[in-house]
Amino acid sequence: MQNLRFAFRQLLKAPGFTATAVFALALGIGASTAMFGVVYAFLLRPLPFAQPEQLVMLQSRSTKSGSDLGVNYLDYRDWKQQAQSFTDIAFFNLRWNGNLEAPGGATETLKTTFTTANLFALLGVEPIRGRNMSPDDDAAGAARAMMISHRLWMKSFGGDPAVVGREVRLDGELRTVLGVMPPGFRFPSQTDIWVPSGQFFAQIGGRSWRADQAVARLKPGVTISEAAAEMSLIAERIAQTHPDTNRDIGLAVVPLREHWVGNVRGSLVLLLAACGGVLLIACANVGQLLLARASTRRSELLVRAALGASRAALVRQLLTESALLGLIGSAFGVLLAFWLVDVVRAAIPVELPFWIRIDVDPMVLAFTIAVSLATGLLAGSLPAWQATGVNVSDALKTSGAGSTGSTRAGARTRQLLTAAQVAVSVVLLVSASLFLRSIARLHDVAPGFDPRQVLLFEVNPTFRNEPAQVQVDRYTRILERLAQLPGVETVAANNSPPFYPQRPWNRQQPVAEGQTLEEHSANARVNFQTVSADYYRLLHIPLLRGRVFDARDHLKAPHVCIVSESLAGRLWPEQEALGRRLMFG
Repeated sequence: MQNLRFAFRQLLKAPGFTATAVFALALGIGASTAMFGVVYAFLLRPLPFAQPEQLVMLQSRSTKSGSDLGVNYLDYRDWKQQAQSFTDIAFFNLRWNGNLEAPGGATETLKTTFTTANLFALLGVEPIRGRNMSPDDDAAGAARAMMISHRLWMKSFGGDPAVVGREVRLDGELRTVLGVMPPGFRFPSQTDIWVPSGQFFAQIGGRSWRADQAVARLKPGVTISEAAAEMSLIAERIAQTHPDTNRDIGLAVVPLREHWVGNVRGSLVLLLAACGGVLLIACANVGQLLLARASTRRSELLVRAALGASRAALVRQLLTESALLGLIGSAFGVLLAFWLVDVVRAAIPVELPFWIRIDVDPMVLAFTIAVSLATGLLAGSLPAWQATGVNVSDALKTSGAGSTGSTRAGARTRQLLTAAQVAVSVVLLVSASLFLRSIARLHDVAPGFDPRQVLLFEVNPTFRNEPAQVQVDRYTRILERLAQLPGVETVAANNSPPFYPQRPWNRQQPVAEGQTLEEHSANARVNFQTVSADYYRLLHIPLLRGRVFDARDHLKAPHVCIVSESLAGRLWPEQEALGRRLMFG
């Protein structure tokens, strides 16, 4: 405590030095803290499920291209019946925008997940009010039911305990609220409503429709590799039984966290390492400042040594000062980290799973404290050892002017720290330059359309069992009314806009007319979009050959499509694509 009080007084005596050192440490600690907060959120935060290490995602995968596909419901039923490696398997869709009529009469669009009734029991999550879904809720002819999130319960129902058992209208249909899920729980991403819909899945798409997901819990003692080996055999059996739809469909078993964030792991680790490099530069800067300051305090240290202070005591005092600098720097670094975390959160363009919360929580603060202490000690250890490594009798003989050996040693230490700074800085600068060059190249790539002055918004009308013409007429009226707004030049619709994450149901493997089965199986899966007639004119997309859609392409007209130049070249190499036919699904 005495060392700490003395260190505090010494720092107050040199406000310029203290401010400079604290500023350097705050930058390094703040950047490292913010980046660790991101890494912790993605890779380290415990998953909010019972025994999460047993949870895996089952993923259909092309055996030819290796690309992941959505899961088919009929495949899922076969997996559930034949697999012995899991205690249970549940099936759910990725996202549906459901329209809920709230008690006040307003309608709001909410993320809705259709799932088999065993999802929550498999995850080990129980509702805080009401009851969980059961197989009876998913049986044919069962009363329509749903679960709601704690966020929706508080926001739209005011936390009313009587919400359980209440009937509300979702997408025009009355459903009974069975239960309220715990605060923060919104599996799989940001869901507010869960609907038991195994019967719905069984009615659509046959075995070729792959747009959904399956999650499973491993039996105790079963490893992922053992489960993967069993599921590969099951996939082969299904392929033999259903060659038309499953011939080239394999199966992967992926840990739950890996499934959602595996593709960003390497990037996050690199960014954390870069922030660590910034922190090392800050340490070297503060080390040089401490060395320079120690030279001005040499007389003080000599007097204390002459009065009997041991070298260990002097080193301990100097390290206390540097550790105090680190703690003060961490206080300002945490404030910077809160701001940087907000910037990172706002910069992420995609919807994250609900359990990824990018913030500065107690675990991140503990990391900050540990880093600040380590930084202070690292920055101060070499200067402290160097400054106290003086022979007292020799130094006194020189009347405090300093010895040549001490001066040379200090110079060598400063040169070492400078070399370390330059080396780390060069690495960071080269890496940053390559990164910025890649971004510049991406910015210069022509996307094939003109996004300037284009506004985008979603429309999610409620319709159930409506004739196709009714739906077409609805969107036609919306487009016509938007086109009448002042300042609007062109209006168009698209079910999967550019730069949006492509949903599984917007990726299909086309079959070109005249292709053999072998040629068809070699076709790549491609993105497709459903667009209105003015879409190409709105985005200034050039047409190379043929025509764009117009009034001739109504519901009863022959089906037509427009293909990209690259797809035409793959399906009909060195041939004219106009007039050719292809099929999806």
